[in-house]
Amino acid sequence: MSAERSSATSAAPAGRLPIARLLPALAGLHGDLVRLLDHTAWPLVDLLVRLWLAEVYLASGLLKVMNWRVPDWPICRPSTVRWT
Repeated sequence: MSAERSSATSAAPAGRLPIARLLPALAGLHGDLVRLLDHTAWPLVDLLVRLWLAEVYLASGLLKVMNWRVPDWPICRPSTVRWT
């Protein structure tokens, strides 16, 4: 019975051994990829995000300037709610 246990326990770590060897290599590749993107693609991604946000804020501002009376409409009307 103890022979069965020892073979079962020794088989489990041996099956995980290739994955344990693979993880540091994958972590190293991930670090290299992040470093590469940090110097090459990240400035482009940053610029694209900033341009997208600028477009959103510009469109919002232009809509507010062109329709400046629309937001005042609910304020100018008398309220029909009784506050008693």
